[in-house]
Amino acid sequence: QLTWTTPAQGSADPIVGYRISRGTSSGSLATTINVGSVNAYRDSATSRGVTYWYRIAALFRSGATSAVSNLASGVAK
Repeated sequence: QLTWTTPAQGSADPIVGYRISRGTSSGSLATTINVGSVNAYRDSATSRGVTYWYRIAALFRSGATSAVSNLASGVAK
């Protein structure tokens, strides 16, 4: 289960979703998952016991993308 805090945003360009990047090593985040304007995501496409690495970026209505988050990792259950 991933959770995050909505970043500060200007009213002229609201957040419309998030792009989650996932990989099995910190240097290879090959899978991209787009979600709506939520603050949590349960990644069910994982294998038990494998460590996954994630980064998240906000997607704005204009099509712009925020800077990516710090790396986070977790072991799938």
